[in-house]
Amino acid sequence: MRTYLYDDVPTEQWEIILQDKNIITDKMKMIISLLYQAPDYTLNAGAMARIMGYTSHAPLNNIVGTYGRKIKEQCKIPSSPKLVQHNHWIAVFNGEEELKNKFNWILKPNMIEAINRLQLLENDAIFSSMLRKDM
Repeated sequence: MRTYLYDDVPTEQWEIILQDKNIITDKMKMIISLLYQAPDYTLNAGAMARIMGYTSHAPLNNIVGTYGRKIKEQCKIPSSPKLVQHNHWIAVFNGEEELKNKFNWILKPNMIEAINRLQLLENDAIFSSMLRKDM
């Protein structure tokens, strides 16, 4: 299993990013909320797509890719072999390649800390709208 780790965005920067309406969309908040509630903060896009009512994971890849590009710009993250330019999701989540082209997205520790500090699941209507009893 191949693992993708990139944790260079500090918690304080995540606090800003997670509240900046020019960067984060409601759909992205939903995705992050689902991951936050998942065991080990880990879920694959296919499972998230089904939960969110999509028939495929492609829309989630687009949402996360766009968010990743915005984070790379905001945080001035250069492209590198560790953060491959066309894999913008690595700026948003860590990941594991479960099978060829099947990835598990994992919330970054600094993002988890920022969510907890800001109490987003309690204080943000979109984050809290995705609270699930079955996870």
